[in-house]
Amino acid sequence: MKPITEEPENFGPYFDLYAQHAYPMLKSRYSFAEDPIPSLMNSTGQAKKHASSEKSPSWTAQIKAAYEAGKGVVNSHVAQYVAVDEVNRPIGTSALASAFISKDGSPVWIFHGLGTGNNPDQLDITCSLYNWRVDYLLAKNEKANISMWFDGRGKWLEKVYIKFSKLTSNETKIWPIKHNRYERIADHNTASNSLQESITHKKIKSGTFERELFASDQIIAGFGVPYLNYSGILNNISFVDPNPKDSKNDHIASVIRHGNPEIFFLETPVEHDDYQIENYSMRFVDATNRQCNTTGQALKFFTSSLEHSKALVKKKYGL
Repeated sequence: MKPITEEPENFGPYFDLYAQHAYPMLKSRYSFAEDPIPSLMNSTGQAKKHASSEKSPSWTAQIKAAYEAGKGVVNSHVAQYVAVDEVNRPIGTSALASAFISKDGSPVWIFHGLGTGNNPDQLDITCSLYNWRVDYLLAKNEKANISMWFDGRGKWLEKVYIKFSKLTSNETKIWPIKHNRYERIADHNTASNSLQESITHKKIKSGTFERELFASDQIIAGFGVPYLNYSGILNNISFVDPNPKDSKNDHIASVIRHGNPEIFFLETPVEHDDYQIENYSMRFVDATNRQCNTTGQALKFFTSSLEHSKALVKKKYGL
């Protein structure tokens, strides 16, 4: 018999039961009668921050389509919880996605989709929106590789990550990035879309959930169902190291030609020039400026870093 954590249909109820006791203010996104995310992202200001609603109502429609696609891969590839107040009103959310792969084909999980207010009175809820993801991955796959993008201008959060990286310096790397959004303005020549042999390639399909994943020794990339995150950030190319070997990385061009995404984000180390990509327009999105790559084994120290910072804030504000 397989352990309960290896079967998605078993793991979901198992973790939901655990969350009811550990995080009683959290509910699965998929337990609501209607998807709460579009209105929640507007009310917390996250939609405006990420400039995703510029194509509304198309944006709302794409969020809905991604939500429906995600239902079929809950706990195998996606998980998302929503914080509610005393009257069951959504007030915050955060998500996980097994959205990429490493060069060896193993999954890379992404911390994404955090949306909450900045009120110190809601600090416990904000921390819960981080901590459940740690608990989830430690229970499901503690050997997982993990990437996180965050806004380092929030000094409290920056300090959390600095503490975490110091505690896990052998397994965690954090570096500043430029967060650029690309939109296709013309199709590629399909005759030139062959993929470089050094790039690992995998397709995932379950119902309407479809993603193409790519990985090399320099980048990871994934295209498909990008609006599982309200900004579309899951159509993404990012570096596995802050000092890539080739600043003109031809792996980027290869996966774009092959995947031909309509939109995608590229997380570029700040010291690099912006990548000008043929057939795509580019604009800078002032929403996130740090990337953190780590491992499941290191995650247990993330919780301690977070709780220490929370205690300092509570002491400062007398909470």
